[in-house]
Amino acid sequence: MFLFEKMPWYAALMGVAVLIGLIVINELTRRSKPLAIFTYLALPILLTAFVWPKTSGPGTPMGYWFPWVKTYSALAGVLGFMALRYVKGLDKNKWMLEFPAFILSLNILEAVIRDFQCFGYNGIAGILNIITIDSTQDSCCCYPVRFQHFSSKKGHGSSIVLRP
Repeated sequence: MFLFEKMPWYAALMGVAVLIGLIVINELTRRSKPLAIFTYLALPILLTAFVWPKTSGPGTPMGYWFPWVKTYSALAGVLGFMALRYVKGLDKNKWMLEFPAFILSLNILEAVIRDFQCFGYNGIAGILNIITIDSTQDSCCCYPVRFQHFSSKKGHGSSIVLRP
């Protein structure tokens, strides 16, 4: 296991540096639409065309289906959320509001399939998770927990409510 093995100090420092770098990239792309489009649309197209064919052959960590599918489904999630944020009126479209639940379910399903390929049993928990994911529309779950956003004169906030 990762945290139970002896780790040199420079490896831990590099992990922290990567985490800080990802937080900085997230903040920069969150504040700049052109930078977000470049980072999450143009750059992945360039990397797919020019880098992955050289680094993803048989015998490499990227030489099978799971890393490819996981990478592109995560990228689809980012692009979908960018569309919800930047395309005017899309946040009112009831089908587009199903997107977060759909992409989360798809991401979990990929991990479930891979877990069963490796003869693991965590996939059962993943299937239960997919079944119980609530969306913005009514579902078969009896009392799903929802975040209800509100704004008041005192400021913004959110509360958790149970809806029958």
